Amino acid sequence: MGNSAMFVILWLACMSANIVPAFINNGLSGKGLVHCISVAEAKMIVFEPELESVVQEVRSELPAKIQGFVRMDDGIRFPSEKAAAAADAQPLPNVIDLNASVLNQQSTKEVPESRRAGVTESSPAALIYTSGTTGLPKAALCSHGRMGIAVVLWPTLNGWTAKDRIYTPMPL
Repeated sequence: MGNSAMFVILWLACMSANIVPAFINNGLSGKGLVHCISVAEAKMIVFEPELESVVQEVRSELPAKIQGFVRMDDGIRFPSEKAAAAADAQPLPNVIDLNASVLNQQSTKEVPESRRAGVTESSPAALIYTSGTTGLPKAALCSHGRMGIAVVLWPTLNGWTAKDRIYTPMPL
């Protein structure tokens, strides 16, 4: 299962259970990373093994409401990326290892409708951060309605079909 497939599964799982993910640029570290996690009021951090040392470096600065960490490992490595923890870093607490093997063992049972009670088109669906080139990254709040319209409108206006592949430069 490729990185993008695992991302889509995780994103859909978040949406089906009314969890609002914050998509943070994977090139951020230090103050910028802490800022984005704090603004999102995150309770959990999902990261790839290559980014574990970056998360460990800011662990002491993270908000107290962080309840745990998910190490999402699809097994794909870019040549320049290494899954190594910082030598002097404290291990992250409450880490859940999520990989293709674990995902394949999970139930395909639908999330109860009650988890989405009160969700409307104007409800938050995701935070997507700017690059932060002119200061700290800023979060753009996307509603369920905006994302739903985009999913229908973009393919319709562009004549895309199931055979087309689309590239997005956004860090996912």
